[in-house]
Amino acid sequence: YGDNASVDDLVMGADGALYLLVEKDLSWAKWGRLQAALDNSELASFHRSLQGAQVHYESTDSTSYGEAVTEIDAFQATAFQKASRVEFRSTGSSVYYLKHQGVIRNSLKLRVEVRDIVSGSVRSSQTLKMGDDYQFNAQSGRIMFWQPPEREVQSELLMTKHNYAQDQVYLVAHYSYSIADDWSQGISGAELKQAVGDNVIVGVTRIDEQKLNSDYSLEGLNSTIHIGSDHSVTLEYARSESRNEPQFYSDDGGLSWGTITASSTDSELISGDAFSLRGQAALSEGRTNISYYGRNITEGFDSSYFDRFRGQKSYGFDVDHRLSEQLSVRFKHHHQTELNKTAADDKKSSSTLQATYDLSNKLMLTGELQHRDNRGESADNIALQGRYQFSDDASISITQQGAISGDGGSQTRLDAN
Repeated sequence: YGDNASVDDLVMGADGALYLLVEKDLSWAKWGRLQAALDNSELASFHRSLQGAQVHYESTDSTSYGEAVTEIDAFQATAFQKASRVEFRSTGSSVYYLKHQGVIRNSLKLRVEVRDIVSGSVRSSQTLKMGDDYQFNAQSGRIMFWQPPEREVQSELLMTKHNYAQDQVYLVAHYSYSIADDWSQGISGAELKQAVGDNVIVGVTRIDEQKLNSDYSLEGLNSTIHIGSDHSVTLEYARSESRNEPQFYSDDGGLSWGTITASSTDSELISGDAFSLRGQAALSEGRTNISYYGRNITEGFDSSYFDRFRGQKSYGFDVDHRLSEQLSVRFKHHHQTELNKTAADDKKSSSTLQATYDLSNKLMLTGELQHRDNRGESADNIALQGRYQFSDDASISITQQGAISGDGGSQTRLDAN
């Protein structure tokens, strides 16, 4: 057009005859196909492809930390397809198959997560784009990557319980697929985030879904507290009620599937709650960095993001301090207990002390001591590594590892990246 305006193709924006979008400043209202996402809370997060109405309000005022003073999201919709969330452990291959066929093409949301081998916490996460990162055949459920995800990535530690320092890579897929019945009768959700002063954010989330044979509800509270400019703490609590349904995972790219379920019959109504705390701090003008976490997830809690932590209580911390320009030390601890069990073989813990000395801007030496208690069996190990950094993305290292007590043995490893 002469005024440089453009026209978008709105056919894919709605499943019905009407599509509507109204915007003002940072706020908007929409009727049509929704990619509903409530993600201000990890415990009470929600992601679905739906048809209905959604409203987002975001104040133009913000705190000194860049957070909106008020933020509200709400939706009311209908889902004529069943939603699923599955996990793949990366195989390093280009091809993966979803658990279900007949997938609604635009409903697929795919991300890559790197998870700490010790705690299981997510170290990094990247959302992938269809077309740019992968091809998708919705009818067969086949995902084909242009560049396959790595199978494992180098850990921040020299040793782990498996005696090699590799963090695991997972693919997490959210999608909807067609079924014969009108499976969902209606779904609604709302999320409020409000600043209280400049240093405190509080939030509340509520999700309700009326299904043909069962209902689902999830509600949560969360708060982020800024203790100065270099320290923040996030507290969350959530509770769910639902029918027991399996969650699927695959270790071979979707050729076979395992399930995670709570300990109840398939038709039993289950409920549970969860609590989490996490924080980060930078002290001594950035020379000391501290992160810490704690979580308690009961077995009956149903939120797909935390299925792998069901029935567990865990806590841990990571302290990294630079003593001088050349020398830094780090201490990392993780402890995990199975809920409702008291035997020693239901507990795991790992403590690691690490020191790194930079001989130059390219050559560094790292030493590490580690103590592990794994379900009643303990081990102490030591490792020494020399690393030469050719450039930002090229290095070579040699690591010698030995056992002080318990299992582990001696091994030498040469890595080139």
